[in-house]
Amino acid sequence: VSAVVDHPECCQVPSTCDILVCTIGRSSLLKERMRVVRDLWAAGLRAEILYDSMQSPEEIQDHCKQAGILHMVILNIKDHESDMVRVRSFDKDKVVEKKVSVSDLVDCLQQKLLAGKQELSESGQSNTGKSSSMSGADEPNINKLKSGPPISVTFVPLDKLSSNNRRRYEAQILSRLQPVLQGTIAPKTVVEVVAVELQSQLVKTIAATLEFEDEDMFEESMHTLMSKQPKQKKYLSHICETIRKLKIDDEVPVSVLFSYKDDYYKLLF
Repeated sequence: VSAVVDHPECCQVPSTCDILVCTIGRSSLLKERMRVVRDLWAAGLRAEILYDSMQSPEEIQDHCKQAGILHMVILNIKDHESDMVRVRSFDKDKVVEKKVSVSDLVDCLQQKLLAGKQELSESGQSNTGKSSSMSGADEPNINKLKSGPPISVTFVPLDKLSSNNRRRYEAQILSRLQPVLQGTIAPKTVVEVVAVELQSQLVKTIAATLEFEDEDMFEESMHTLMSKQPKQKKYLSHICETIRKLKIDDEVPVSVLFSYKDDYYKLLF
């Protein structure tokens, strides 16, 4: 992988790069930057190092915008002492900066990249599809994409799914998620999909309501969700219990709630 050279006029990072690892301040922290970028590469993320440590934050930011780079990982000596880095993200004209620990950096960037890809793909999500399914959750089935991470699909249907419908919906899920996951998630990271028969608006509500910080927060948010949807309480309970196992018990890093009825999905963070 090519790196950015010292001279500003040569600082054109390839457009295939999503993340630029740089430093601000007098200390170059080159070894630390190399360690960070190796971790990102190991996770399948497209990252580069800016070797010139003399550029101002504004100059580096301009380079990122011109090259179409979405995120900067910024190291400085003060944050390094507490094992922290700063992630600066560009969303249209908005710039958002967040301080994260080095150990959480890969997860943080994967979530940001996935969320960005989902926004781009949401406009293309159609509202077609027929309803079918089974009470309770099916055993998950792991499918390997031609490129990208394997996907494990767990169906939580209303009624029993025929084998033909199940295969059709699995193909639908793979087709929808492949462009989103490719190049963002490490090839060995299994992506867990909870496939449900719900309208897209309710999928949005579930993703926005459920909290995954700990068991108590999840329980409280689940009760909030149920109180808003009393008519579907039983079905939502099955869905929430499946999600609980993945996010709370198994601590799955990447999971998706997918409506095969509306061909719509939301990432669960």
